Amino acid sequence: IQMSYLEISIIFSYCLLFIAFFSGLSNSKVRQHKLSRSYLRYIGFFLGIETIRLLSEYVFNYRINGIYPFYVILEFLLLLHFLQISIGNSKKLKITFGVFASSFVIVTFILYIFFDPKDINYSKVISHILITIFTVFILLKNLKEVEVVNLFLPIYGALLLYYATSIFLFLLGDQIINININVWSINNLLTCVLYACSIYTFHQLKKS
Repeated sequence: IQMSYLEISIIFSYCLLFIAFFSGLSNSKVRQHKLSRSYLRYIGFFLGIETIRLLSEYVFNYRINGIYPFYVILEFLLLLHFLQISIGNSKKLKITFGVFASSFVIVTFILYIFFDPKDINYSKVISHILITIFTVFILLKNLKEVEVVNLFLPIYGALLLYYATSIFLFLLGDQIINININVWSINNLLTCVLYACSIYTFHQLKKS
């Protein structure tokens, strides 16, 4: 059976996600480290969502509807928590991120309930813009602190690449389709980079 590039990228992405999560979960240093534990929840969320989706569609032949807004919200909240820990733990910072999180949840539900459910994609883009901004800030902060070795730099870089590119793909969606480029293949390639960086970072934490 000949598989398409899209199918190969999906399988490869799932395999790397599985390896990344369980390599982190089996590592005591990762579990004990507040920052890596927070990130582990983030990729664990993706593994859980994909497992449920695959089981419901291919085993039980049932397509789950109505969970997309919860998916968008939880993805943002879990990653926001990870980035907030990366930046700092001051009370002022926690309040600021709490305001961002609360506002995002409210806006997302308003778009989904009172407008066209497809408008929730705008909420997703807003979350990706915020994540990109916070990630850039963290990377710039680490450039100023060159004497400190941060093992999470590969993950920050991969997150920036993934979320910044997703904004670009959304803004140029029609043009990309017209020139026959598969957006999902690009998305899967970027997730592969993210999960590979996760595996590398967890391995480095184990050695440290």
